[in-house]
Amino acid sequence: MQDRFTRERRVDPADFQGSLQRFQADAHEVVTLLDQQFVELRSEENAELVSRLVSNAHDLVDVLVGLVNMGADVANQLSEKNLAKPSTPRATATRGQ
Repeated sequence: MQDRFTRERRVDPADFQGSLQRFQADAHEVVTLLDQQFVELRSEENAELVSRLVSNAHDLVDVLVGLVNMGADVANQLSEKNLAKPSTPRATATRGQ
């Protein structure tokens, strides 16, 4: 990824895809495992709270993955504006006097 950024001045979201998919799957699995543990601790008083917590945790995982993907797009936009690709120097024209 760093080589591409240095060479092409862009970030490819596909570079993050495999890692993000593994993170997202593992994080959802952890939340599900915690939910199973909460089943033993649930009472009528906290059942709704625990259910909301688990649902929000799954949503948060998805939001974080979305932010990483959006960050790659923002990095590309910034690099296009501020880190223009090196161009070949143009010959300067001289004006006739």
